[in-house]
Amino acid sequence: MKELELLHLAALLHDIGKFRMRGTDFNKPHQEYSYEFVNNDFADFFAPCGADFKNAILHHHPEDDPTELQHLIQKQVILADRLSATEGKDEKVETAALVSILSNKRLKFTDLQEKTLREFAAVCHFRTEIHMQEEQAFFDYYKFPNIPDVYDGLIAENSNLSDGTFMLQIGWGTGYNANTVTSSFTSSEEASDDLLMNLRERFRLGKSRSQGGEYDPREFPKTRRILYQGQNPIAPLGWVKISPLEDS
Repeated sequence: MKELELLHLAALLHDIGKFRMRGTDFNKPHQEYSYEFVNNDFADFFAPCGADFKNAILHHHPEDDPTELQHLIQKQVILADRLSATEGKDEKVETAALVSILSNKRLKFTDLQEKTLREFAAVCHFRTEIHMQEEQAFFDYYKFPNIPDVYDGLIAENSNLSDGTFMLQIGWGTGYNANTVTSSFTSSEEASDDLLMNLRERFRLGKSRSQGGEYDPREFPKTRRILYQGQNPIAPLGWVKISPLEDS
């Protein structure tokens, strides 16, 4: 095999021992398991690759400076492995609390940007309360059994959340209002009476098939998907609770 082909193969297989190491009691380094894979488990297959190929796999975590090594394959595998491992040490997964992630040093956020993000939970909590009440009123108006009672529980839970925690309705089937911020503008006192219809016409929202493609002036949005058990509606879709991680 050509030396470049051996380098590609060594780069591909040098960490394969991690699979076996993680399935055992971690009684030896992963590079030794990688070496056993090519030298013992599949000895006949890898025999034509030679000793330099196998040594590159076995010794890719040396204490010495890899630039001092003479063999190209071993040197390149070591350097490539170190480059790919810049996010952490070998088998040790280092965890750290998410401290000052918004600081100028980390993300270069301005004071206003940081303040906005830190108030994000409070804004979501405020809008969620309104959204829950509107959804409850919708299902209550159309006399859906069970769903208004579910919203009673969700509203109670939302009102007792700890600081920084909020609830959102996300994902498919949750309805137009859950996935947009339109109602924040159309329901404000400054909004014109025809703002919602203008938005619907501009983005072609809610055309009525029964009225020949015209915009239905009745309830908008008029559809939500809900979970049924047999013939009984039992829950709306997509409600999740989001809580901040605590520093350890």
